[in-house]
Amino acid sequence: NYVSKSKYSVDDLLMTNRIVSSEPKNNNELINNWTKFKFANYLDVDSQYGPITNLKNFKNRLYYFQDSAVGIASVNERSLITDNNPGALVLGTGDILSRFDYIVDHNGSSIVNDNSIINSNFNLYWYDFDKNEICMLSNGVTPLSKIKNVQSYLNTLSKPAKKNAVSFYDKKYNEVWFRIYDKALIYNEQLQVFTSFYTHN
Repeated sequence: NYVSKSKYSVDDLLMTNRIVSSEPKNNNELINNWTKFKFANYLDVDSQYGPITNLKNFKNRLYYFQDSAVGIASVNERSLITDNNPGALVLGTGDILSRFDYIVDHNGSSIVNDNSIINSNFNLYWYDFDKNEICMLSNGVTPLSKIKNVQSYLNTLSKPAKKNAVSFYDKKYNEVWFRIYDKALIYNEQLQVFTSFYTHN
């Protein structure tokens, strides 16, 4: 009455380094296109850096996080060329997900749905649990905790205390809060220094 599944069964296929895209959203559609995933609409990134743990949209670019790397997935990539006619010609690839590029291959995020990944108006921040570093992405990736001299504080914390780091951006004061364990470490973007600890939650 029961036949065992083949080892080639689709149910046994687990892709931990794959980004899958849905169909684009349209107005007045009868069925939500964001629930339609076609078979070939995917992009596989390099698996040597671990599984994809987080996706973040920042400045109209899709960033993906792996255990030890951060990259950009090109979505509907277009390039402009000029000719003798006024205006610019736009060339597209026809693929939704056409390519991926790595920004850094020594810092990442191994926490799935990491609450420490946050963006301000200018930069992207996160806490790398494996390396025990606070990182900032602007033009490149910067180990912020090492450069701004707060790494010694992070080194005093035990590993279980650092597990559930949470960050958020305070637009009023241009401050980034990194709540690691029982205190929030405050980074001021205008002064570009860590200014204080807040003990309230």
